[in-house]
Amino acid sequence: MNVAAQTTGPMQTDVAAMSFDYCHRIVREHAKNFYYGLRLTPEPRRSAMYSVYAWMRLGDDIADTPNAGDDVVGEFQRFANISLRVASSPDDADAVPQSEFWPAFADTLRRYQISPDWVEGMLRGLRQDLSHTGYEASHELDDYRHCVGGVVGLFSVAVWGLRPGVDRTRALTMADTRGRAFQMVNILRDIGVDARMDPPRTYVPRQLLAAHGLAPAQLLKWEKPGACAALVAEMAAIARQEFAASRGLESLIDPACAGVLWTMSEIYRGVLGLVEAQPSRAVDLRPASISTPRKLAIALQSKLGRPWEQSE
Repeated sequence: MNVAAQTTGPMQTDVAAMSFDYCHRIVREHAKNFYYGLRLTPEPRRSAMYSVYAWMRLGDDIADTPNAGDDVVGEFQRFANISLRVASSPDDADAVPQSEFWPAFADTLRRYQISPDWVEGMLRGLRQDLSHTGYEASHELDDYRHCVGGVVGLFSVAVWGLRPGVDRTRALTMADTRGRAFQMVNILRDIGVDARMDPPRTYVPRQLLAAHGLAPAQLLKWEKPGACAALVAEMAAIARQEFAASRGLESLIDPACAGVLWTMSEIYRGVLGLVEAQPSRAVDLRPASISTPRKLAIALQSKLGRPWEQSE
């Protein structure tokens, strides 16, 4: 059954309307790659996706605070406590703060099949950023990518809805995989930027660096070009494999929203292609990004045709 077809629009109260407007402003100002896809989403699901983004954005901003001390840790814990309370009781007005994105986020949780476990999963990933110590092995990075990437895929599919008769478990598994691919692209694109944060972050697993005979500083300085390029290629190949493993996900999504997923995926594949073509861009201070005209062209291609069906 098409879950989205069973939902109605955002709740029509002044507080909710202001909350959804707030979310729209957050997305327009900060979403970058996601905005070109999300704006193609039909209402009321577009507003629902904006509320999810606004919630995730605040958590990410807190987790990315430089030199996070006890005050920032306390701020994040308050954010987490409210998030879990809203996720467990989105209908309870006493549980939902009546400001910013919270009323809109609660409305989205109430109207769509969004599991509180996904909220908890995202919070678990953000906590890793809050006290980032890097990752020893690839499976630890995979868990992080699930929390902050795969969970985004789960939220998205829940809001977009599925075609009638589609196996929801299969669709969610593929959505998790696609989200992990997105997050790997983010990590590859931002190796240089993340390493220069305060304090520095290194998402490349230490075992993977050692396997290529590299120290983190050598990767940042691109001291061993062959080894550095091989490491980037190995991580890029994981993202490519995950894009391939989730191929066909667009055909499981409600047709009204399938183009949204394709647009965002094509933008991310484009960024991945830039890094693959010039691996040293992974450590640049200016992350690889496709141009705004190219993003608009991808969005237009999605709107005018069904390119995902031609590639399946």
